[in-house]
Amino acid sequence: MSYLTTRNLTRIMDYLRTKFVAKESVLANSAINDSDGMNISKSYLKSGGGTITGSLTIKNTDIVDKATKPLEPQYREIGFCTNDGTDIVNRYAAISSSVSDSGATGVVLRVYKFANNDESSGSIGIFNDNGEVYTSAPTPAVTDDSNKIATTAYVNLAISKALEQFADGDSKTY
Repeated sequence: MSYLTTRNLTRIMDYLRTKFVAKESVLANSAINDSDGMNISKSYLKSGGGTITGSLTIKNTDIVDKATKPLEPQYREIGFCTNDGTDIVNRYAAISSSVSDSGATGVVLRVYKFANNDESSGSIGIFNDNGEVYTSAPTPAVTDDSNKIATTAYVNLAISKALEQFADGDSKTY
């Protein structure tokens, strides 16, 4: 005698569908009803307003543990967007994290040009490539005397330009 008949399978599916729909409905109602002063689960993260006390953890379920490198690069991003949407063209800033398939990790702070349909951006980053920690930032022009970050490329270029002035063999004292 088989208990897995078409009729029983249909009843099981209907039962499961009812349970999952009801559960999703309860979760959605709980989150909505917060503004009415109802008690809700503290595991919810509000979509607007409120304060987070303590830490916020974003879990990447595609990464098993730190001893197992991912099969392909993994990225997570927190984007700050206009009311128009969440696509890159609507972002004005973001914080991104990454783990490459070689195990190199990084975090990037990115700002986007504030113009319609413009995805251009600038970023600074901190990376750890299997123990070698390094940073990345845009290189300012050699003539720049602002408080921008002086990258290695900026310093090397500035020194090269300064040495070109002494190429004629004259020694100068400062």
